[in-house]
Amino acid sequence: MNIIYNLILALLITLTMSFSSNAEWKYVGVNTTGTSFYVDDTSIKPIKEKLIIRQLQNKKKPDKWGSLSTIVNKQLDCRRNLFRILSFEFYYGSMGTNLEKKVSASDKTWKINSKKSMNKMVSDYVCKNQSVNNINKFKLPDCNININPTNWDNCFGTFKNQNGDLYVGDFKKGQYHGNGTYTFSPKGNFSGQVYTGEWLYGKRNGMGINVWGNGEKYIGEWKNDKRDGAGTNSYNDGKIEKGIWRNDKYISQSKNLEKSVIPENKMINASSGTGFAISKKGHLITNYHVIKGCQKVRIHNKSTVIEANVINFDPQNDLALIKGNFIPNQVLSISNDQTNLLQDIYVAGFPFGKRISTSIKITKGIVSSLTGVGNNYSNFQIDAAIQPGNSGGPILNDKGNVIGVAVAKLDLKYASRNFGVIPENTNFGIKSSVIKSILEGENIKIIASNDKPISKIELGKKITNSTFYLSCWMNYAQIKKMKSQKVIYNKF
Repeated sequence: MNIIYNLILALLITLTMSFSSNAEWKYVGVNTTGTSFYVDDTSIKPIKEKLIIRQLQNKKKPDKWGSLSTIVNKQLDCRRNLFRILSFEFYYGSMGTNLEKKVSASDKTWKINSKKSMNKMVSDYVCKNQSVNNINKFKLPDCNININPTNWDNCFGTFKNQNGDLYVGDFKKGQYHGNGTYTFSPKGNFSGQVYTGEWLYGKRNGMGINVWGNGEKYIGEWKNDKRDGAGTNSYNDGKIEKGIWRNDKYISQSKNLEKSVIPENKMINASSGTGFAISKKGHLITNYHVIKGCQKVRIHNKSTVIEANVINFDPQNDLALIKGNFIPNQVLSISNDQTNLLQDIYVAGFPFGKRISTSIKITKGIVSSLTGVGNNYSNFQIDAAIQPGNSGGPILNDKGNVIGVAVAKLDLKYASRNFGVIPENTNFGIKSSVIKSILEGENIKIIASNDKPISKIELGKKITNSTFYLSCWMNYAQIKKMKSQKVIYNKF
């Protein structure tokens, strides 16, 4: 009987043996419970800008499910320090042998890799691995501003020529090459003209969007600095030409052009918001919904564009902490005073992005309620105007201290459906106490608040030097996915 039992057991072990036993497990570390962590280098797979990995957790004793080891299949976002779990594999044996069962993860949401955690150690190991470099070749290093731009090669930089034209993007052998935005000087003959798209050794080449100063716009293919290929040209008189272009001339119509104009993987500036500096190290506070879904977030500091990293976020309170590699001219302080009804406040931001102008806008109002919708005590209500693009901007008192973050206005459809009226001046902010919580969680020192009112001129300068336009970049596939969750530019 024992012989038969042992034969059956051996057969079961053979049948359940996992392919993971052939994995090349690299030891990463051990946590406080004695569980050893490994990564299978041979299984790392790039998917667009992210990675799929297999993480082995080898225990000293069987856990409550009876398994001695667990393999966690994870997806990593190295740039944002995020991860999510895709599935678990439970094993009777150590080092991922003798598979018991495999289950999909019920929670597919992205999570922050907290400092000093074993998850963070695993992510750091993988993200510094050579395989990460192979999938992130498109992420060029910053150009060296201490050398002549004609020598910039395989880097990302900002260059203003003698005419005042500004280029922000990729360089190769001293020329615009890769992806970039060229803005003509407002003083020249091409004032108001902007091109965003692909470049080939100094010339527009590939997919791009060109907007002329008179409102004319072309979206489509370029070759040798001219419209060439499939594209759509919209004129300021309402005329639209969709079809094939050759050598800057419209040739003919083509069917189903809408799908071919913008490739699914093309990175596009899809939406915008506002952020404000809270540390000299380049930390900015904004709304979570401003950076949600963005594959790249960029901070616009006058004529310079800075890539931002997402440090942490709080979806429930709609806050996010980002960081750019720059030193802000001004850092805002967080108010220690109690917020009061009828208190004068100032809201700063970039409503409607840059479509009205590139200058910061400030509106004045009062605190009209100390709670938000549904008695949300982390919010307060204001009557100062807020528009799309204001999101993430600071709400300040007359001392120049931040008392909140602009977050939303009461939805017209919701108010009409539930209250039978169209709301006026019903907007909301996130209280400063919530901002402090996210800063304290990252050990970011909060500068001392002002204890006396400041002049309007001083307040205006302070706001201008500390508040920044944020652009959100996505590919076209992501834009279509996010349209129901985010205010995307109308052209998409």
